[in-house]
Amino acid sequence: MGNQMLYKEDSRRPPVRAVKVVLCALLLSLTLGTVESAQRKPRKTQPSRTRPAAEPRPAARIIGSPVVLVTKNGDRIAGTLLDITAYSVKIRSENLDSFQALDTLASITFGAGAPPAKNPSAGGPVSAQFSRDAEGLIGTFMTVVNDTRSGIEYSDYGRQLSDLRRASERFIARYSASENGSEARVVANLAGALTDFTWARTIWTLGFGRSSVGSVSEGDSTAISDAITLYPDLKAAAAAGNSLSVDKLVGGLWRRAGEKVERARSMIGQGR
Repeated sequence: MGNQMLYKEDSRRPPVRAVKVVLCALLLSLTLGTVESAQRKPRKTQPSRTRPAAEPRPAARIIGSPVVLVTKNGDRIAGTLLDITAYSVKIRSENLDSFQALDTLASITFGAGAPPAKNPSAGGPVSAQFSRDAEGLIGTFMTVVNDTRSGIEYSDYGRQLSDLRRASERFIARYSASENGSEARVVANLAGALTDFTWARTIWTLGFGRSSVGSVSEGDSTAISDAITLYPDLKAAAAAGNSLSVDKLVGGLWRRAGEKVERARSMIGQGR
């Protein structure tokens, strides 16, 4: 990796007041009953023969429940909730795990009350227009994949990623609601690859100007914590004492992205 840094990515996240308020209210309502019951229960100073009070009902669990996310762009994503933090939501949809930043969401609906999502067909041929658009975007992805495999400078990677993000966002916005199963899986894999490439750049940027050059900690960025949560083996491979190797984290994410792009390319051929 090159050592020249032309610019540094701003890691500050924009406020996410609306979604955070909903999230905090939800978590508060789930736990309030248990807290109030615990406060009302008197402390026993000696054995009592009276019938013990009923145990407080456990708070409802939301992890593992159905969830429907609606983005600010109007996209609707349904799946199973795997994790939720102050900054992101992790869900499993179409057998793929993905993270959605809270500042990109307009609403979150949990549990049985979540409106049913459209169920894409199991497969079927992709449309001719989708095939042309996907092949063009995959070509752009493959340029980045090949350059990261052969070696790329930091500044060149930042420029390529910016171009890739613009092209990907147009494609995803156009086809994310497709009811064709083959098209939906291609979109999911390319969106996942873009996330991997973006995490890699954030982590690479963090590696500069540190007292321990080339090392980062899990708490330095949500990009790091999200990446090693999604890919537990990546944390083990990058572990260097109490720190994590930037080179190994970035390289591992590049490999994951390349795998997703290759998978999407094979799906285009199978879905014709």
